[in-house]
This record gives sequence, structure tokens and C-alpha cells, in this order.
Amino acid sequence: MESPPTADQLETILSYFPSKAVSPSHVLISAHPSAPLFNDRPTTLSGIVQLAQDRPQAVKWPIVVDWDNGKAAVGDIEGVRAILDNLRKKRDGKVQEDDVHQPKGWFT
Repeated sequence: MESPPTADQLETILSYFPSKAVSPSHVLISAHPSAPLFNDRPTTLSGIVQLAQDRPQAVKWPIVVDWDNGKAAVGDIEGVRAILDNLRKKRDGKVQEDDVHQPKGWFT
């Protein structure tokens, strides 16, 4: 396992998700017994980073990011599979650069 993401990395990862209204703790904190109760969950990205360092099981894993294409999967094996499948298609020439989904707010 690599080290937990930084607060800056988490901010970028969260920007890849379609809904900006979702709480970072909802996206990143697991239901593992070591996770804090709902009312005690960190509300800042730096708090989530500290939680990941102190209690790794309290955070959803895996966190997989395709930085080049603006995609992320947090605790979602199907999301990881979709990222890897897209990378494979891109490598094999089955998808053109222009066909790769860019998150809202990105200008081409």
C-alpha cells in the first residue's frame, strides 16, 4: 500500500466525481468498525488524510486515479475496472484521445 493521498490530491480526486454536493467524508470514509461515527467524522480533507494515516481501515480503499483522463474510483472495484478498461482501450487504439470523457469544467 502506498501512503494515503494528500489533501491536495483528495481535492483533485473529489473534483472528478459528478456531484460536488457530496460530503468528502461520505465519499472517502468506510463503514469499517474503526471508522469514526457519523457525527465524529472529519469534515476537512486534512482531517481525512490524518484519519487515513492513523487508521487506514477507516478509509475506503482502493483509491485509484487516472490523472490524465480525470477519473477516480474510491472503494469501488467496478470503477477501478472501468478505469483500467478505458486505459487498455486507449493503449490498443480502440479509443481516440477526443473520445475520452473529460469532467465538467474542463475546457478542450
